[in-house]
Amino acid sequence: MVLQMSRLKAAIASLFRPFRLLSTLCLVCICLTGCVDYQLGIAFDSPNEGTVTQTIHLEGLGTAAAQSWLSQLETQARKVRGQMKRLSRQDVEIAIPFNSAKDLEQKFNQFFTPSAKAQTGDSTTLPEIVSNLQVKQSNLLLFERDRLAFDVDLTALSLPETGSDTLLNPEQMFDLSLGVTGPWGAGGQKSTPIPKGSQEGETDGQKGVTWQLQPGKKNHIEAVVWMPMPLGWGTALIAGLVTGGIYYRKRQGVS
Repeated sequence: MVLQMSRLKAAIASLFRPFRLLSTLCLVCICLTGCVDYQLGIAFDSPNEGTVTQTIHLEGLGTAAAQSWLSQLETQARKVRGQMKRLSRQDVEIAIPFNSAKDLEQKFNQFFTPSAKAQTGDSTTLPEIVSNLQVKQSNLLLFERDRLAFDVDLTALSLPETGSDTLLNPEQMFDLSLGVTGPWGAGGQKSTPIPKGSQEGETDGQKGVTWQLQPGKKNHIEAVVWMPMPLGWGTALIAGLVTGGIYYRKRQGVS
């Protein structure tokens, strides 16, 4: 009898093993009471100043699972001298300042380094998402050119192939976006296939560009930001004034 029960449990476990990720996603959506709206922004104010912002909208921020998740985010933000504040009962914003392209890369990757998986009330783990940012800086005397390469693996948010009809669609449950802005705007390209009904490189005014991230896939985005170098322009201005003064004095001497 005991042997038969053990075989029955093993059979049930093997039957539901392909649906483990689906169960996890269902648990996330139930615990967070609806869809997740996550907007990630990288804003360059100057070569020496900028902010990484994360705006999160959850209808169930009061649940224990959401509070545990937000607590982990706040701890990670403090490690990189960032702050988290509540905009409303459903909205939270995290701001992480940076003072150079190198500082941006270091803080971004430190914040998004996978840590211990969040535990829900029934000890079920949430899916792990891995991301990485690389910034290549080029100083051209009067201008600075920063090239950002952003990779995020969202395959943990995919659903198993169970047929053509599914009750849950990751693109409906998760609204994820990345925006990059700069003093003179930003541009770039995205290699991940564009989801139906959206536009790649959707402009955000005239100062930046926004991409829609796709759950269930590996997203790769490249962006380029041009900025004036205050030190370079100051040096050029001083050199121009000195040259003009010398030229003026020579003209005065000739006359």
